[in-house]
Amino acid sequence: MKKIHLFPRMISVCHVQPGPPDGRFRFAPDWAAVGPDAAGMPALPDHWDVIDRATPERPFRLVTAPARQFLNSTFTETGSARRMEKDEPTARLHPDDLARLGLPAGCEFLDAVTGQYYADTVSWGAIGARTTESQVHRELASGLSCPVGFKNGTGGDVGIAVDAIVAAGHAHAFLSPTDAGRTALYRTRGNADAHLILRGGSAPNFDPDSVRDAADRLQRAGVDRRLMIDCSHANSGKDHRRQSAVALAVAARWSQESTLIGGLMLESHLVAGRQDATSTSALTYGQSLTDACIGWEETERTLRARSRIADRWCRSPLGESPRTRRRWR
Repeated sequence: MKKIHLFPRMISVCHVQPGPPDGRFRFAPDWAAVGPDAAGMPALPDHWDVIDRATPERPFRLVTAPARQFLNSTFTETGSARRMEKDEPTARLHPDDLARLGLPAGCEFLDAVTGQYYADTVSWGAIGARTTESQVHRELASGLSCPVGFKNGTGGDVGIAVDAIVAAGHAHAFLSPTDAGRTALYRTRGNADAHLILRGGSAPNFDPDSVRDAADRLQRAGVDRRLMIDCSHANSGKDHRRQSAVALAVAARWSQESTLIGGLMLESHLVAGRQDATSTSALTYGQSLTDACIGWEETERTLRARSRIADRWCRSPLGESPRTRRRWR
């Protein structure tokens, strides 16, 4: 019996803006528009897991620092943001909305303290390129009950991410506030699902040589986990229009690298491009305020194209290599 390796795609959005009348932060794809079989196992035959990275820390990000997240920021565009600063944090990812959509949620953990207020709603997390080297974030990842991806450094250094994965896999003890705001000693068991995200650096690193080098580094460090490719950031030259080309280039090599690559990340939103944060009344709903994203139409085309490539490989006699059999059976 052929064993088919599912290929998850992280469809992420940098921020979620308050557009609906109820003021909730949302981002959700219109799956019904994909086709009549969208309600079941779908028009994308190889996989259907989509992690909606509705990041609670980055619904807004202004050009004025330090607007890091809406639990601890300086932005004042909404009345709810001002009210949040007065009391104990109560912000949530609205898991009821996500449950109705059938979507798990993921986020980037930027702040090392506030993550505990919403970590129970997160199915997948990421540590960014600028915080991968932070010991505090490594300790945080060691206590999260979800897989956490560490990005390589902004200069392209994969070593610091590998070190972070190893560190997060160990137990730690550190001081942090409780839900009541008191300082307590936390003890963690380590995160056995920490993994590497290649996001490029001074040059892209989604090419075969870079992938094999990163996989060898993981193997030497005793980490037997597949890595993820970030199709945005330096891998796309910070040009959102090139994300699809990166995704399909990786997909074309899937038959050779299925034991090395575990998934892709795309920065996607409802409307392509980005916009500056001026006033809430002038914002285009569904368009990014931070990094430029591909729009939903391009996202769908990319997923369909990727799925066709995977479907051809899965149906071919070469769909399962001897190396795949040794590792997965």
